[in-house]
Amino acid sequence: MYGEIDDDYVRRKSGPLKQKRHSLQEELEELERQKRTLEEIELAEDRVQEFCQRVRENLARLHFQDRQQALKALSIRVAAYRGRIEIRGVLPTYVTIERTSA
Repeated sequence: MYGEIDDDYVRRKSGPLKQKRHSLQEELEELERQKRTLEEIELAEDRVQEFCQRVRENLARLHFQDRQQALKALSIRVAAYRGRIEIRGVLPTYVTIERTSA
């Protein structure tokens, strides 16, 4: 009455759906990779912020010559231009955060 649904019909109709599913699966995997990368960047940013805070606190406690030596160890270079100041330095590739209680 309405026609038969045979295997050939099912294959024809499911083919594009399978292709779309495969395409969406690949897109999902790429988005998951991007998410992991962003999470790693956020973690690194947190570590850098914490490291910079520790450096600020420690530099404030140092005498002038010790402060100069610390800045030299971080390869801090300052350049002043018309209307802007550029500060460059090198951070260690790993940071160990120690917490002590007073």
